[in-house]
Amino acid sequence: MSITITLSWFHRKIGPTIYYEYPEGILRTDELQKIPDLMDTKFEEGFFSHSFENLHLFNYFFEVGSKWARGQKEMLLMSVCFTSPIPTQIQQEILVNCIDFANRLKKTNEIYKAFYEDGSPSGEVSLSDEEKQSSQLPVKKMNRKILTVIIVVLGIALTIFASIPMGVLALAIWVYLVLMVRKRKISIFDDQLEPGLAEKRLKSLKAFLIVAGFSFLVFIVGAIVHNLLHGLSEIEVTASLIITLVALWVFILATAGGLVIFLKGRQKTI
Repeated sequence: MSITITLSWFHRKIGPTIYYEYPEGILRTDELQKIPDLMDTKFEEGFFSHSFENLHLFNYFFEVGSKWARGQKEMLLMSVCFTSPIPTQIQQEILVNCIDFANRLKKTNEIYKAFYEDGSPSGEVSLSDEEKQSSQLPVKKMNRKILTVIIVVLGIALTIFASIPMGVLALAIWVYLVLMVRKRKISIFDDQLEPGLAEKRLKSLKAFLIVAGFSFLVFIVGAIVHNLLHGLSEIEVTASLIITLVALWVFILATAGGLVIFLKGRQKTI
């Protein structure tokens, strides 16, 4: 799956056009030509999605103040383009970052000049190369930042999908070990294992059990707190989500360590 971010701008003479594309060269020319035309379907600031065959677009239409545009406003469309469908969680993150991007541009002094490489439409004002670069810098920086955030969130989403089944399996392993030892009344390790080695492995097993129990508790509390914060703020709370995922993976790794100790202790000694 590839990701491309584009910023379309309504040119007063030629109409909607791609102003900036990052990274370049991923989308075909015919795909790029279709994106700016979406500006004709939106007349109020807001978020909307659209698809072109295998291209999935999530767009945010907004306007920034301008002294050089008709109506004193530049019309812009930010589009985040994916070659595969994405989870709802990623869509929410895109919306949050698009709004942040739009607000930053609106607050940037004379940002409208970034869209006029040849100076004002009337020709009365021209821009130096230094002025062109400085005016375009906020746009380029924000596009790169948004792409980085999306990639990170996408990685977190994939981690969640992989973590849940493994976490369930880890919990089942601990339940199985406890039931097997208690109900079947068998020793944890093989009876022929040297007492000193058995005691050492027992301590290791207890340490893994303590770590697994504590991390599982942190995971449960973290998941509850994350959902509460997410419900109250209606945006993704990344810090609590990361803590929850780390706790779950510590639980999984502690379970794997405990299982290895248990299986090695159950091996028959020669």
